[in-house]
Amino acid sequence: MMELTKQQIEEYREQGFVKLEGVLDESWIALLQRAIERVENEADKRPRVANMSAMKEMADAGQRPRIDGPVRREGRSDYLVAHNAWDWNDELRQVAFESPLAGLSAQLMAATQIRFYFDQTFVKPAGSLLRTQFHQDLGYWTCKGDQICTFWTPIDSVDRSNGAMGYVPGSHRWTEKYMANVFVSPQPIPGQQGEQLPDIEANEEKYGVIYCECEPGDVIVHHVKTVHGSTGNTTADRPRRSVGLRYTGDDVTYHLPPGIPPESTPIADYLQDGEPLSGPLFPTIWPVPSE
Repeated sequence: MMELTKQQIEEYREQGFVKLEGVLDESWIALLQRAIERVENEADKRPRVANMSAMKEMADAGQRPRIDGPVRREGRSDYLVAHNAWDWNDELRQVAFESPLAGLSAQLMAATQIRFYFDQTFVKPAGSLLRTQFHQDLGYWTCKGDQICTFWTPIDSVDRSNGAMGYVPGSHRWTEKYMANVFVSPQPIPGQQGEQLPDIEANEEKYGVIYCECEPGDVIVHHVKTVHGSTGNTTADRPRRSVGLRYTGDDVTYHLPPGIPPESTPIADYLQDGEPLSGPLFPTIWPVPSE
C-alpha cells in the first residue's frame, strides 16, 4: 500500500484538503475512464442522474429544483451529475472498492476501518459555463462525524478554464453549520437548517481560496466540512469529467436532518439516528474483509 508522508497527512488535517499526485496508475485511470463513459452513455436509462443546468434554470425561475427532470437536452452543453452509481456501474465500483484510495483515506483520517459512503460522477462538457457553487458536503449527507472525506479525481487535464476545484483552507474547522445550496445556485435547499454560507466567490482573496490543477491519476482529498466549489468550463473543446468517492471512518454515525435531498443521498431505512453506519448501503471495504 502507498504510504503517505507526514507532511501530506498534516496538510490534510490542517488545511482540510490535500492534493496527491500520481496516485492512480494507468490501469486505474483506464478503468475510471470506462466507468465515466458508461455514465455518459447510459445517463438516460439509469437512476439518480441529474441535469444540473436544468436545475439551475428551475432555481432561477423560483421553482424547486428536481433531480427527475430531463437528463439530456438536444444541442445543450449541460452539466450532468450521477449519484450513487456503484450499484450498477461495475467499473466504478472496482475503482471505489479496490483501488488504493480506501487505504489512503485510513491514513489521512487515522481510522482503523473504512466504509464506502457513496459516489458522484461529474460530467462538465466543453461550454458548460456553470460553476459549482461553494458549499460544505455535510449539509447534503446522511451522516455525522469527523472521519468523512472525499477523493476527487479526473480523467481529463483540469485547470481553471475547464472546471478546477477551489478550496477554502481551514474551513473544516469553522464552527458554524451552513445550509446546503442547490449546488449550481447559492439558493439554499428548502428545509435546510443553519446559516447561509458567506459569498466566497465574490471574496476569494479574503478567504484565501486555492485552486488545484490536476492531471489524470491525481486525486484531491477534502474533509466533509471543507468549503469548496469549482469553476465553469469555458473551453470550446475540453471536457472535465471526474468522480468523487466518499469514505468514512470509525466515528461516523447515521444522521437524517431536515432538508436532505432524498434523490441523491443514501437513505438507510434500517438505521436509527446516531447508529454507526452499517449494512448494504455502507459496506466495509478496508481492511479488505475476509471471506
